[in-house]
Amino acid sequence: MNRINAVLLTLSLLLLSAAVIIANDGNGSGNAQESSTKSNSNTGQERHTGSSFRLLVALHSEPEYSGDISYDQSLYEHWIDADEDGENTQAEVLEAESQDGTWQSWFDGESIDDSSMVVVVHLVPLEEAHESGAWAWTPEKRRDYANDLDFEQALTAVSTASNESRGSKDPAEWQPSAETAWCRYAQDWIAVKNHWGLTYDAEELYALTAMLNTCEDAIQFPVPSAQSTPEHDHSHGATPTPEHSHSGTPTPGHSH
Repeated sequence: MNRINAVLLTLSLLLLSAAVIIANDGNGSGNAQESSTKSNSNTGQERHTGSSFRLLVALHSEPEYSGDISYDQSLYEHWIDADEDGENTQAEVLEAESQDGTWQSWFDGESIDDSSMVVVVHLVPLEEAHESGAWAWTPEKRRDYANDLDFEQALTAVSTASNESRGSKDPAEWQPSAETAWCRYAQDWIAVKNHWGLTYDAEELYALTAMLNTCEDAIQFPVPSAQSTPEHDHSHGATPTPEHSHSGTPTPGHSH
């Protein structure tokens, strides 16, 4: 990204952040952002939409890049038995998210009682992480990322069909088919990237902000226009064109 584009994107982020603060002040109590507290029924993890937006603004923006190390899944050792209890990372996630032998695939809203139709995925796919900064990590840090049981949003069990549909795509290229999952998906994506110090590109900013607007908040976050988000040579997907839902909330389009 050249200096001019970097400055433009920085200004866009500052304007987005300022708009949220001003909107909160206009609501008097400032509850618009924080009043909507999300809870993941599987983990009990609380989610604040306003906090997610502030984390997004704070993240570092860079074009996707693999350095001198091309992505290969073998660079990210998984699944391992880190605690040596006889169950590897995948088995532990499946067990933790099972509800009497049934898994709720929140990507597509499916309830599945056949373990062969369920797969554990990285919320931010390995290849996406690699191109967002993980290429420069040590082998040990890559292994830790690939088997992260400590950060609840990092790994989740979903249907094999939704995983095959998503692949390694980022939110600018793919969103869950269940639109009710868009809010959580954006929040968790931002949380994981922030936790691991990963970067995002301009198209992600656009798509993630649009998905945050599907959260049940009294305020709608300003979505940057195509003109305010600089293009770059490393992009692997087009910026989605928001569609308007019945509530007037701009939401990203998806391919299925």
